[in-house]
Amino acid sequence: MLQPRIPTYIVLGRITAVVGMSLAIALAIFFALAGKPVWAAVAAVIAAPFAAMIFLIERAPGGATGEPRNETDEEA
Repeated sequence: MLQPRIPTYIVLGRITAVVGMSLAIALAIFFALAGKPVWAAVAAVIAAPFAAMIFLIERAPGGATGEPRNETDEEA
């Protein structure tokens, strides 16, 4: 059986969110190890919108599977 296609904007959103969050967290770790706690905190705060973006993309209709979400189904 064929898998449903995921829209291009969902794929691009996922890529942007993962790359942005990875870069921000890497910078936070770098600055923390370099002894710059303020810059490390700023970089960690910058990672938060990317984490939210990942969450929202996965919860969007068609986001995780390419199929519309059925809100009547309860997830275990």
